Amino acid sequence: MEQKIENAIDYTLENLAPLFYRSSIIIGILLALLGLLLYFRKSSKKKLKTVSLITIGIGIFAILSGIMQMKY
Repeated sequence: MEQKIENAIDYTLENLAPLFYRSSIIIGILLALLGLLLYFRKSSKKKLKTVSLITIGIGIFAILSGIMQMKY
């Protein structure tokens, strides 16, 4: 009985893994675009520029992470 449950969970997670990789890439693209929009906004606030650079960095990291996980 335990083996059946374990096999069902493994099968479900194996089928959902590609969805997680794709969603990581999509979220990364959205974060990078949001960061670019904030960066090029006509505001001179230094905090906004810092937040936008951090958002761009996290977005690029999420894109690269999703791509690397899809390849390996």
